[in-house]
Amino acid sequence: MPSASKSGTSSRINTQLLLVIAGVALAGLLSRLLESSGGNAAWMTAFLDSAHRFAVGFERIFLETTPFLLLGAFTSAVIANVFSDAEIQALFQGRTLRSVIIGILAGFTLPVGDGGSVLVARQLLRKGASLPAAAALMVAGPGVTLVAVGAGLGANGMIGLAGLRFATAVIFALVFGLILAQESEPERIIKIGNLPAAGGDSVSVLEGGRHVSKAKAITLTASIEFLEWMPLLVIAALLGGLLQALIPGGWIPPVQGSAAWQNAGSGLWAILTAQSAVGDLYTVQNNLANWSTSAQRTYLLVGMAVDVKLILFYGRIFRRKALLYWIMLSLSLSLLAGLAIESFGGLH
Repeated sequence: MPSASKSGTSSRINTQLLLVIAGVALAGLLSRLLESSGGNAAWMTAFLDSAHRFAVGFERIFLETTPFLLLGAFTSAVIANVFSDAEIQALFQGRTLRSVIIGILAGFTLPVGDGGSVLVARQLLRKGASLPAAAALMVAGPGVTLVAVGAGLGANGMIGLAGLRFATAVIFALVFGLILAQESEPERIIKIGNLPAAGGDSVSVLEGGRHVSKAKAITLTASIEFLEWMPLLVIAALLGGLLQALIPGGWIPPVQGSAAWQNAGSGLWAILTAQSAVGDLYTVQNNLANWSTSAQRTYLLVGMAVDVKLILFYGRIFRRKALLYWIMLSLSLSLLAGLAIESFGGLH
């Protein structure tokens, strides 16, 4: 079983690397074609605008997520090498409200945030943690982590919006965790490679490392975890940058038109930009004069819950059924939270 698991992981990494290489090669070919056909000034102006959006989108997604991915890899390595399966199962056990709350508290205290929460949740699942607890940590992480909360409290004029986002993330994790608690067969929700092996403690990635110190084992495990997920982050950044480059300029907030159209534009932009939860806060803060309050709320809530990067990351853990639950539930709760605040006269 361990060799088969390793073979599957190696195959996935090789596929991701090939996709990254293909994307870079395609970009190089496209730039060469553009260089040889750049006589049309209007066309080149439009292209350069799209190219700028692609570059900015790629940079933000990649640079803002990489630190959280590194923190998640380190935290996952500590869990793998310091805690036994029995200890993890004793804390993250059961399919009850208590297990969901424990998962949310773990997401609050651990420095994981966007992306990193996926690595930690996968490690917990492999050690036998309950599905509701691990899922609650995974989806609550971007909104409730201390890093995001601290950024919200420190950003000028953002305390109210940051508090709304924190509350929505907790409610979302509670609802999603309790929905998954009704599933008695985790393999129908979670991909098999993320579930614990039958019998004994989970297998370490460091086979033959009996005499390796714990500190070295943690460092090596964290490096392996980080390098395993890095190609997927590059793909997410390439995809996000490409989508931002292709989207019409009129759909980028602050869009003109009705409030519903503005909210739809900011929600779509949040999904495509795929910034970290901290980056979302500062994006809104720097555009307070141009965005409507409802557009700001939509951007913060949707961006925290669903974006291109998270869809790719969660797709490595969840099966399609659970992935669809997560997307639909997060968008619905974001809409309901915005409507609830609107009905009470808005949030300033």
